[in-house]
Amino acid sequence: FRTSGSSGMPKRCAHLLASLWREVDELACLLPHRRRILTAVAAHHIYGFLFTVLLPQAARFAHAPLPVVDLRGASPATLVARLAPGDLVVAHPDFWSAVAALAPDFPEDVVGVSSGAPCPDDTARSLAAGGLRLLQVYGSSETAGVGAREEAGAPYLLLPYWRRGAQEGTIEREVGGEWRHYPLQ
Repeated sequence: FRTSGSSGMPKRCAHLLASLWREVDELACLLPHRRRILTAVAAHHIYGFLFTVLLPQAARFAHAPLPVVDLRGASPATLVARLAPGDLVVAHPDFWSAVAALAPDFPEDVVGVSSGAPCPDDTARSLAAGGLRLLQVYGSSETAGVGAREEAGAPYLLLPYWRRGAQEGTIEREVGGEWRHYPLQ
């Protein structure tokens, strides 16, 4: 993967496929009983790749890969009109803000995921008021997913293979029996 350059010069970020699958297995546990994925993010970024390429094939959905519907050219109103129980919507905070502005009532059992930047607490609260369960994922191109939360303003909980680093402003990930160190952005 390549970073966007939002925090410096764009650079290459390599990840072991086994590490990405481990993350997807953890995320799949947080997102049971999904029937399809609607996405407003590109699959060539790590966030999109994890949720729209690997997650649909996760072992939890082994009966059949989840269908993925690309909504990148669609409006938030189109998304709202197409939602059905069991949907997982993968989007970024700007898209979620536009959806929240519509003040929709979401069908039962629709889950959203937000990552790529912080989701404003007001947006998350507005979506929750309409019945959406929103999972916010913190991570980066360099780290992949680090933690998640479901409540606006709550702390992120580290995924099980991460821990606080010994040095201030660092985290560590267990990969193949050893701990790799990463600075927090």
